[in-house]
Amino acid sequence: MTADVWTFLAGGASALLVAVATQALTMWREVRGRKSEWERDGRYLAIRLVCILDRFVNECCSVVQDDGIFGEHGEREGAAASPDYKPPADVEWRSFTPELMYRSLSFVDDIEAARHEIREVQFEVSTPPDHDEFFEERASQYAKLGLKALKLAEDLRSAYSIPKREHQAVQAILARGTKKIVGPIPVISK
Repeated sequence: MTADVWTFLAGGASALLVAVATQALTMWREVRGRKSEWERDGRYLAIRLVCILDRFVNECCSVVQDDGIFGEHGEREGAAASPDYKPPADVEWRSFTPELMYRSLSFVDDIEAARHEIREVQFEVSTPPDHDEFFEERASQYAKLGLKALKLAEDLRSAYSIPKREHQAVQAILARGTKKIVGPIPVISK
């Protein structure tokens, strides 16, 4: 081989090496940028969700402390509205770890299961005019949900470096609510 062929091969190899290095650098920058975007999206979602969960926990405390009022028909009714939890739909949920995503999204199902239990007691067990069984079940279910929401909010704060909040008073209210136990189902004789 002549010197011109070697020069040509060396130039081609150099050009190929530069092209591969440029492509690798571009891919590395894209991956790093995408990772940064996922982290930013995850933190944004966590902040929004923590605010929603904090509100939900406070509303659970209101339900736990609700002794009701006597309505126009002479029966006791709840004074505190049932808390609602609606996770944001306009966010990238995949920016969370699978475990946090599952806990955040499945919490809606936990609420529905608790509401079902409350309705069962309200319509099958609870007796007028006081409806003690209903109020006890309602307080117990929302206390459990409040504690679960509080734990999820704490885990999100920890995972995404969101400032912690003191919740001793809230935890005490919710813990008292879980101590209320629904009495036995009355037996109706024919």
